Amino acid sequence: MQPGLSIVIPTKNEVLNLPWLFESIQQAIPANVPGFECIVVDWPSGDGTEALCNQTDHVTYLKTRKSYGQALIQGIHISKYSLVMTIDADGSHNPRHVASMLEAMVSADVVIGSRYMFGHSHDGNWVRAISSKWLNWYLALRSDVGITDLTSGYRMYQKQLFHGITLKSTGFDIQVEILQNAIAQGKKIIEVPIVYSKRKFGRSKASFFAEGLRLLRVSLMDGYVKTVE
Repeated sequence: MQPGLSIVIPTKNEVLNLPWLFESIQQAIPANVPGFECIVVDWPSGDGTEALCNQTDHVTYLKTRKSYGQALIQGIHISKYSLVMTIDADGSHNPRHVASMLEAMVSADVVIGSRYMFGHSHDGNWVRAISSKWLNWYLALRSDVGITDLTSGYRMYQKQLFHGITLKSTGFDIQVEILQNAIAQGKKIIEVPIVYSKRKFGRSKASFFAEGLRLLRVSLMDGYVKTVE
């Protein structure tokens, strides 16, 4: 693997949000990063995402009919750099946090952009925010780990973390399964506070309550943390 940063962005009907995201990522990458790429894993809807990606530097377009969790892992597997970041396409995750996450990665295997630790800021839907915070509190209690935001999709990983593991989750519960595997491997996980914003354009494709029920079901499964060879 080459030293550098791969940024995986699952998308579906997000073409209006991508120009801001691509520009913000370009501006946020520190000068000392030897190389970077954006991998857009897109559920093709004909909204123009493919054309936009093909005319944007440092962007690779990958078409898929897979679910969010499978698309995320597909993007990670084809990434070429030693560090992998995942970020939402809707503008809720501000790339300005890339520098602080890279700094934390110097001594970590996983860095989570937390919506709930001290120093964060939340500008999203407050009903959803409170429900999400409660869900994360419950998941952390069940998992017995000191992590404030187990479901955040704004993360950075050492790519080697994914070698030798099989991830089965298909939805947003992939976030919890990845952390469970990291914990099982004894990996170091650090959180940094982030600003979480409302999506810029369009509607969310995720059902919070459906995904919440999925996550609760995952948390109740005995032996869900798998042995990693």
